[in-house]
Amino acid sequence: MEMRFVVLLHERHGEGGGAHYDFFLEVPGREKLMAWRVSRGPEEWGKVDDKELGVERIADHRKVYLEYEGEISGGRGTVKRVAEGVARVVKMTEKEIRVRVEGKGVGMGRVGCEMVLPMDA
Repeated sequence: MEMRFVVLLHERHGEGGGAHYDFFLEVPGREKLMAWRVSRGPEEWGKVDDKELGVERIADHRKVYLEYEGEISGGRGTVKRVAEGVARVVKMTEKEIRVRVEGKGVGMGRVGCEMVLPMDA
């Protein structure tokens, strides 16, 4: 199964600010995007152990985030596209999904690696 993915740099402003990456996966038949917070950017994927990526399942998001860049409502910061492409399922269990991502990163060229994504939020 081939699915579209996008990675957004999510920068929070003000007190408690900081940045992480949001990995969104468009799964056929689902109304919303499956979503994960990732502590390291796509330029490091495939170069470090899965545990070092700091992948955490978060709440599903609206499909608008496949194309959106800019301010997030409620003062939650801004998002900027840093990578996009297609993901193919390598293996899926109740606990995790292993995908092979292939795409392009903004200012970093090709993105390609396998990632393990936890299924529980």
